[in-house]
Amino acid sequence: MSNYVARRLGVATPRYPVKNFGTYSSISSSVPDGCSVTLVSTLQRHGARNPTSRELNLIVQTLNKIKSIASHRPPVDPSFAFISSYDIRFGAESLVPFGRKQTYLIGQLIATTYPNLARSGVFIRSITRDRVAESSRWFKQGFNAQPFAVKKTTLVDPDQLLAIGPGLNNTLSVTTCHEAKLTRPELQWLSVYGPPIAERLNIALGLNPEDSGQNLSPARLNSLDVMVLMTLCGYEAARDNGEKGPWCDVFSKEEWEANEYFHDLKKYYRYGPGSLVSRTQGSGWVNELVARLTSTPVRYAGAINFTLDSNPETFPLPPKSPKIFADFTSDNDIYRIFSALGILREDNHLNPNGPPPKDRFFNIAKMAPFAGTFVVEKLTCSAHPHSIPKRGQVPLNASVGNRDYVRMILNDAVVPLSWKECGDLGLEMGLCEMDAFLETQKFSLSGGEWDRWCAESGQDAG
Repeated sequence: MSNYVARRLGVATPRYPVKNFGTYSSISSSVPDGCSVTLVSTLQRHGARNPTSRELNLIVQTLNKIKSIASHRPPVDPSFAFISSYDIRFGAESLVPFGRKQTYLIGQLIATTYPNLARSGVFIRSITRDRVAESSRWFKQGFNAQPFAVKKTTLVDPDQLLAIGPGLNNTLSVTTCHEAKLTRPELQWLSVYGPPIAERLNIALGLNPEDSGQNLSPARLNSLDVMVLMTLCGYEAARDNGEKGPWCDVFSKEEWEANEYFHDLKKYYRYGPGSLVSRTQGSGWVNELVARLTSTPVRYAGAINFTLDSNPETFPLPPKSPKIFADFTSDNDIYRIFSALGILREDNHLNPNGPPPKDRFFNIAKMAPFAGTFVVEKLTCSAHPHSIPKRGQVPLNASVGNRDYVRMILNDAVVPLSWKECGDLGLEMGLCEMDAFLETQKFSLSGGEWDRWCAESGQDAG
């Protein structure tokens, strides 16, 4: 499969090395001179999986429709000849072998990238959803340099398994706060780009426009079927260890771009900045992050489980903890956390009528692909970090005493920090001095807007 398609598969995109975000140039991920990484906290999406039960039902419905069409007449386009023998061969929900290897390798990557910190071990939390918990186990296996060729039943559990379900406080799976009214702006965009693709496929399958509505004519493909078939390409690749399946060749570059935007819109307005409650939903994890970075107790706010987070056995803090933390969850809660942090924000909301902005920041294939890795580093610097000086300027590297900074790396790319509190270092090097970073997180540190959006349902923040 070409990289062009592989990196535009929406929720089923496999992790790849991101170069930059939006209009910003790439930032070096090398540790600046005079600095050392003293703590790492990572947020991980599970590895590649089978379709969810709902997705699988849609796939079956669409493929049955196609087989019905094929039973009436052979496809006009010979590139669709594979349909007669196409076999679904999917499970539902579970991690696939490709996903196991992905998360095993991420564990290795974190350990080898931060070898000095890795000697202290890693503290791993995961929600109890099977594919997420299994991913955390493979990560631990890789982190500890243990062999991959073992049965999954022999893997070691994460340090903390967080129960999920209605009413349970869990910063990695927020269920205690919901948006009152769910909007579906992605369907508006589907109604724009979907019909021409659906009609092209119908004609290729041998259906003429004048066949529509005739009693003996099989049901025609519609816009939803288009989205389902393009999603199917990603799950074929996940199932087949990254190899493309036949549906991946059916669509053009322009069609892949349009479908990618459908998935971005869906996540943006449900779990990202387009949601009224996403920042509040993600604020609990931000409070946990700040506790780790500053070695201070977690503030009691949002979806935090106070019983767990006040116990050093279930939520250890430096200096008595390992220097690497890894939290495993699903993509939806990652978008909520990014919203709470205030990173990768658009100047204007994404337009459901299109066209897709070429340099948008909110791109889920970059943000939370299968096995996606978000790393927050705490750096201690004995000298003021500086960029490469412009011609005629003297680099700023005077000794200022030890200061702590924060840097974020998302799927290998340093995240540009546009907060004014971080100054030029935020955009030039992705660095923000610790006190300045804490200023940027006042929303979460004050509890977000839990009382406004979440308390009405009777849910308690504790």
